[in-house]
Amino acid sequence: MAGEDALRLTGLEVHAGERRLLGPLDLALPAGECLALVGESGSGKSLTVAALLGLLPPGLSARGRLQVGQGADIALGSREHAALRGRHIAWVPQDPQASLHPLRTVGSQLRESLRLLRGLGRDDARREARTLFGRLQLPEPDALLERHPHQLSGGQRQRVLIALALAGAPRVLLADEPTSALDPRLARESLALFDRLRHELGLAVLLVSHDLPLVAAHARRLAILQRGELVETGDTAAVFAAPAHAYTRELLAAERLPAPAPSPPGPVLLQLETVAVAYPGTARPAVQDITLDLRRGECLALVGESGSGKSSLGRALLRLVRRGVAGRIRFDGQDLLAADRAGL
Repeated sequence: MAGEDALRLTGLEVHAGERRLLGPLDLALPAGECLALVGESGSGKSLTVAALLGLLPPGLSARGRLQVGQGADIALGSREHAALRGRHIAWVPQDPQASLHPLRTVGSQLRESLRLLRGLGRDDARREARTLFGRLQLPEPDALLERHPHQLSGGQRQRVLIALALAGAPRVLLADEPTSALDPRLARESLALFDRLRHELGLAVLLVSHDLPLVAAHARRLAILQRGELVETGDTAAVFAAPAHAYTRELLAAERLPAPAPSPPGPVLLQLETVAVAYPGTARPAVQDITLDLRRGECLALVGESGSGKSSLGRALLRLVRRGVAGRIRFDGQDLLAADRAGL
């Protein structure tokens, strides 16, 4: 129910022996809302998420109390706390590539989660996996479910992680820097998807981020951490308009460093002429008609959304694509496509 707290955290502390690393921390997250947890690297954001999930590394311990919905008030680190993971509190990790099993299809991973968390049979798990992919607007869900993670784009892999998080029908999603591995367009789409899930399912979202413009656009409330301490909380718009803590003011006033002056370019080192990459069984080439020069000492940015062909071009340059590469690639005068293994 909107307005009811989906999660209430009281007195969270994380200790390494007698040394306190985090806290004390009190947070309330209403159903259907997004609370942003903000701070620089090392501020305690990841420790907070790990403590909420009961996944602290060896040598660390959590203290405090946790309540999910109208459930009982339980101790962090207890057996009852571990039982919440996946079914009531779910996690969307930061790195989709590292979080999916590379040797299993994404469908088998999702169906396994559905069977374990919801007790579904084989056929029901298959149908629910297809439904989840449809809800997350993944194209051709039947075909996508039978692919391995490396066969998906970065944006698709992240949506698979969200589907895995939704497998247990949780009340709370912990989104750990969910846009850090995505290009700007996919980052906007990803946050819009979290917004839609909040409204449609009544999910509460804890958004871990250091990206203040992103926080301003998607989180109604925020909590700011500095060196393991909660230094400011409140309505996002109000905090941005009149920050009370000096650290918050520093974050909001931070400016980008000026770009260094470019060095004069040297001779051409890498030359591509009408390079194309096509994978067997696909209707259209992954890369088509790429011509460019890269000079010694120069940095050339290759920019494009997920699925635009950046990785395919990189694999072609390294000769990791054995078939389907056309055109000419010359490195320091050597034709790479004609070189043998010893020459490479």
